[in-house]
Amino acid sequence: MGDLRIFCAGVSVSVRPAQTIQNILFNVVDNAIDNNAVRVTKALIKLARPGKLILDSSGYQILQGEVQHKRLTTNSDLPIIHTKDRLNISPFHVVTAAVNIQPDIMIGLDFPIRKLSTIEDQEKEYLFKSHYNATWASETALLREICCPHIQFFLPIQCYSLENLDHYMTLIGDIPYDGISMPVRNLSLKEVALFLMRFHQMGVKKVHILGTTSFKMIALCSYFARHFFDMVSLDSTTWRLAAEHNQYHNPLDLSNIGVGNNSSGVDNRNMICECPFCINRTFEFIRNLPHPDRIALVRSHNFYVIETVAEDLYNNATSIPVFEAFLETRTRNTRIIKELIESISSADTNLNSPVVDSLWTKAA
Repeated sequence: MGDLRIFCAGVSVSVRPAQTIQNILFNVVDNAIDNNAVRVTKALIKLARPGKLILDSSGYQILQGEVQHKRLTTNSDLPIIHTKDRLNISPFHVVTAAVNIQPDIMIGLDFPIRKLSTIEDQEKEYLFKSHYNATWASETALLREICCPHIQFFLPIQCYSLENLDHYMTLIGDIPYDGISMPVRNLSLKEVALFLMRFHQMGVKKVHILGTTSFKMIALCSYFARHFFDMVSLDSTTWRLAAEHNQYHNPLDLSNIGVGNNSSGVDNRNMICECPFCINRTFEFIRNLPHPDRIALVRSHNFYVIETVAEDLYNNATSIPVFEAFLETRTRNTRIIKELIESISSADTNLNSPVVDSLWTKAA
C-alpha cells in the first residue's frame, strides 16, 4: 500500500494557503531563475516547512513559449532567460536549480507535446519532440549522478499513446530514474489508467501526475496508489486560480460554486463544509467579504478540501465495491463513477496481462 500525495503548486510568500502545506511543487523558471529567486524560494521553504518538495523543470513554460512563438534555446553557457520573446533553459539549469533548492524530487527537462486532434499530427509531434526529450533525459540523468545523486530523478513522459511510450523507452535505453512524471491534458481518464498500468508493468514504483487535482483524477490515483505503486502524487494551481475567479470548491466532489459579488444564488445555500475557514460561516458571509479577504479565505478552503477529498478517496479505495459505494456518496455524476470503476476494474483484471495494448484501442 503506497502513498497518495497532493503537491501545492503556484505558492509564494504572499500567496499560499493559510494552513500548513505538507507538499510543495516549485518550478525552475519561477523559483530558481536567478540567485534572488533562489533566495526567495529558500525563505518560503523555511517559512512553510513542507514535508516533501518537487522541482518541476518548467516544461509548461516551454510549451507556452512555443505557442507564443518565442525563441526557444537550450544553451547551458547562458543563464536562464525568460522574457516575452525568448526562453533559454537546459538540463544543466534544471540540475543547478536542484542543487540550490535541494528538493526531494527533480523532474527532468522536457519539450511538451501539444493537444492535437489527428493521429497523423500527433505522430509527427511526438517524433519531433521525442528526440529532444530523450537527449535531455540522458543529459539530466548524467548531471544528476554527478551533482546531486541523493535527489530523486523523475523521468518526464510526453506521449500520446502506449506505442509512443514503448518507442520512447527504447530511445532512452537504460538511463537510471526513480519515478515517472506525466501531464494528462491530452488523455482521457481511461487512457491515463492504461498508462499507469503500463508503468506498473515496467516496474515503476513512483508516479507524479502533473497539473491536475480534479476529483476524477484524484480518485483514479487513489486506487492506484493504494494497490499498485509506492507513491502516486498530483499537483495543480487550481486552489489559487479558482479562488481568484471567486470559485469555491465543493467539499464533496471539488465542483465549483460561485461566491462572487453577483453570485446571489448561494445566499440560501446550506454550508456543508466544516474546514477551519468555513465552519460557523455562511455563503452569504463569504460573498460579502472584502475582495482580498474573500480570495484569501477561498484559497485556503480550496486547498484544504482538495487534500481532504484525496484523503477520503484513498481511505475508501480498499476494494472496488467499497470504492464505488463511496463515490456514490460524493458525486451525482454517474458517468464519472462508471468510467472510474471500469478503469480500475480493468487494472485489477489485466495489470499483469499482455492485453493492455488492445485495451488502448478500445479506450481511444
